[in-house]
Amino acid sequence: MRTQLSDIGRLIEIKKSSDVNSVVTVARDTFNANYDHSIRDLLCLFPPNHTDSSGNPFWSGPKRCPAPVEFSANDEVHLNFVWTCANLIFTNLGMPALDKAQI
Repeated sequence: MRTQLSDIGRLIEIKKSSDVNSVVTVARDTFNANYDHSIRDLLCLFPPNHTDSSGNPFWSGPKRCPAPVEFSANDEVHLNFVWTCANLIFTNLGMPALDKAQI
């Protein structure tokens, strides 16, 4: 399990090494954590056919059942997310930003 302290340690190591690939990996891990893994975890707790204590469907009304999104290097939106996230990390670490072609 990731902790904030381990995340900070990872970023300190990236800053020391100036490793572009590590930043892209962190950005990619962020995509997977937010759009794939956490949704799969949520669906394990509350599957699509889950009902509440009254027997009503859990996923109804404003609570729509989410679907995990697997990263695809062929999807421009996914690549833009990783590129933008990586550049946010670079900016916060005081490192030069990436060109899109470097992803």
